[in-house]
This record gives sequence, C-alpha cells and structure tokens, in this order.
Amino acid sequence: MDLPPTGRVRLPRGDVRTAVARAANSAPAFGAALRQSAVFSRTVLEPALGAELWTLCRPLGFADQRHTKVVVATTSSVAAQETQLRARELLYRLKTLEPLKDIVGVKVIVDARSSAFCFRYSVLGTRYSVLECRHRAR
Repeated sequence: MDLPPTGRVRLPRGDVRTAVARAANSAPAFGAALRQSAVFSRTVLEPALGAELWTLCRPLGFADQRHTKVVVATTSSVAAQETQLRARELLYRLKTLEPLKDIVGVKVIVDARSSAFCFRYSVLGTRYSVLECRHRAR
C-alpha cells in the first residue's frame, strides 16, 4: 500500500487504502494475506535484489503452503534460463529479507504478460511503456 511500516498515517477520506485497512482489521485472514503480500512489493524487493536481477526477473509469491519456495516470473525463456543459472545468488539475496529467511528454492516461470511487469522497465538501455513491451512480446 506504499505506507511506512510503523507510525500513524493520515489518509484522505476517499482514499481506497482506508477501506483496505479497515477490511484488514476486521478480517484477520485478509490482514495476514496483505502482510505476506507486502513482502513482495517493489519497494522491498528491488533494493534487496539489485538492479541487474530486478530487470531480469520478478518474485511474485510463494509456490507452496509451507512458504519454502518462491515463484519468480521472467519475460522470456532466455531470461528464465539465466535466472535458473543465477538461482543461488537470487536465493542468497532473498534470504537477506527477514520474512524470506526460510526459503530453500525458487520456481522460475515464463510469463510475458504477468502483472508483475506492469510498470516501466529497461530493455536494451531504452525505456518502453507496458503496452510497448506487451506488443513486442507477441
């Protein structure tokens, strides 16, 4: 939700984040799911992975119920192969985050239309918008 992890925050009355916060407080399962998904936000993962790994792949969530494997999406099979070759480095960097300290593996998937790539990213040194990247992936 792009809010600081601690402290009081005043949001405008019509802000959707207010409704989400109320729902999270009233439904404990929903609140727990929100806290788990916050681990995979861009603001948390990008500094931990570094610029090179961040442009190569995006961790999306847990692959199993025990939270020991992380699903990582890439845009092409070439990027998936490179991600698989760098899996140990990826695991090491992900384990630096406290909520992900117990992971033991990554599952790499190829998904060019993944919602994880719905923001601008660098391709060959040039910035393309999401629509241009999706058009080029076809």
